[in-house]
Amino acid sequence: MSVSANGRAVQNGPLLLDMIGDVVARMGDEPALVKDDVVVSYGELDQAVARLSADLRERGVRAEDRVGIAHGTGIDGAVAALAVMEAGAAFVPLETSYPDARLRSVINDAAVALILTPGDLKSRIGELAPDPCRVEEWRFATSDAAAGPVRKERSAALHKEQLAYIIFTSGSTGRPKGVMISHGAIANYIGWARTEYTSLGGRSVLHSPLGFDLTLTALFGTLASGGCIVLSDPLSGFSELPDADFVKGTPSHLPFISLMSGKSPAKELVLGGESLIGENVEWWRSVNPTAEIVNEYGPTETTVGCTARRWSRNMPVPPGVLSLGKPISGCEIHVLDTELAPVAVGEVGELYISGLQTARGYAAMPGATAACFVPDPFTAERGRRMYRSGDFGWYDHDGELHFTGRNDNQVKVSGHRIELGDIEANLLRTPGVLEAAAILVVGENPHVFGFVRTSDPSLDGAAILRGIRDRVPQYLVPAKVVVVPDLPRTQNGKIDRERLGGLAQR
Repeated sequence: MSVSANGRAVQNGPLLLDMIGDVVARMGDEPALVKDDVVVSYGELDQAVARLSADLRERGVRAEDRVGIAHGTGIDGAVAALAVMEAGAAFVPLETSYPDARLRSVINDAAVALILTPGDLKSRIGELAPDPCRVEEWRFATSDAAAGPVRKERSAALHKEQLAYIIFTSGSTGRPKGVMISHGAIANYIGWARTEYTSLGGRSVLHSPLGFDLTLTALFGTLASGGCIVLSDPLSGFSELPDADFVKGTPSHLPFISLMSGKSPAKELVLGGESLIGENVEWWRSVNPTAEIVNEYGPTETTVGCTARRWSRNMPVPPGVLSLGKPISGCEIHVLDTELAPVAVGEVGELYISGLQTARGYAAMPGATAACFVPDPFTAERGRRMYRSGDFGWYDHDGELHFTGRNDNQVKVSGHRIELGDIEANLLRTPGVLEAAAILVVGENPHVFGFVRTSDPSLDGAAILRGIRDRVPQYLVPAKVVVVPDLPRTQNGKIDRERLGGLAQR
C-alpha cells in the first residue's frame, strides 16, 4: 500500500531563508534568540547573518561548497548555519565532543572547504583539517548585529535542488554516513511544521546539538514562525529546561521533561527518533495534562520528519507502540514486499519513502547511495528516487502507518540512530580482539552490550571500553563489554544474538 499526503507542498513555495526573511520584515525588534542574558532580535540576527554571509563569499565560498561549523548549539551555531546557507554553501555540523578520528572522517567525507571555529578549538580543528581545507576563527559579536544595513538581496541565487546541509549518522562499517539535504527538502519540512506546530510562534526551547536533526525543527521552525528560541545547554539535559510553548525530544526524554525541571511545554511536545509507547505517554500526561503530544517519524535521509500523529489534551492514548500517523505534505510512503509491490492494508512490508524531502544521497559513498536510494516506480517524474528505510510497518484502514521493526542491526537509543555494525567494527579495532558482536538490551532504559573473543587472556571489558571512548562518540560506547571464550552461533554459523541476550541478562 502507498499513501501520500494531501495539502500544499513547497515545490513552488518559498525556500527556508525566504520564510525567515518575511518574518524579519515584520518582527525586526522582537526577540529571535535568547541565551542566558543575551537577547538577539530578528533584525540583529538578520544583520549578523548578512555580514557573515558576505564575509564567507569574500573568502571564496561558493555554491555547493561545504562549510564546517564547530560551534555546537548556541547563538554562534544558529548564525553560522543561516549564513552558510545564504552564501549558497552547505553547513556541516562538527560535534567537537567526538574523538579526533571521528571528526577527521566527517571533515574528509563531507569535503569541507572551510571550518568556522571558536578560538579555543582552532588549534585542534586545524590539526584535523586536511589541505586545502581552511580553519577560520569566528564568533558572534554584538557589533555584527548592530553595524547597520548591508543586505541587498537574500536568496535569489538559491534553488530547491541546491545542497543546504550534511548531517552524519552511524554507519554499519564503522564509518559515519553524511546525509545530503537540499534546500527544497528542508523548506518542505519547515513549511509544513510551521503550519502544523502553531506553538513555534511562541517560545521554543533548543536543547540538542546542531548535528542532531530534531534540532532543526526548533531552530528553523521557530525562526520561520516568528517565535523566540530559548537556547539551553545540551549538557544540562532537561534539568534547566526553561519555560516554553514548544519542545521537541525523544521518547527517552519523557521521564525527565517536567519531572526534573518542574516545567512542561504549555502547548506542544513533539517526540521522535524511537518508538513511542502509549502507557508512557499516559503516565506523562497524568503529570502534565496541558500539553498536546505529537509522534513524529522520519529518518535523517528524509529530512527530519515525514509522518506525524497528534494526541490532543483529552484524546485517549491506546496502549502499546503508537501509530506513526500519516505522511506530511510532499511525502509519500510505500509499504512494499520484496518484489517492490505494494502490500495490502494490514499487511507488513518495508517502508520506502519518496517525495520532496528525500535526501540527495550520502557524501562520498556512491555504493551506499545506490543501495539505499532506488528508482521510484510509482511516479512519472524522471529521476525521482525513494529511500529504502529498512523499517517495517503496515497501514490500517484509516491510512495510518504502524511500525513493527527493522530488517537489519540498526537500533535506536535515546533518539540516536545506531548501527550495531558500527559498534562491532570499533570493537574489532582493539588490538587483541578477534571477533565482536553487539546487541540491544531492551527494558526501561535500553542499552547496548558488546561481546568479544580475544587472543589476549589479560584483555578485559573495562580496558576495551577505555580504548573505544577514545575513538567514537559517547552514544556509540556500549554500556558494557563482556569477554567470552567463543561467540555462540546458530546452526548455519551466524552469531546467535538471542543467546547473547540471555548472557546479557545474567
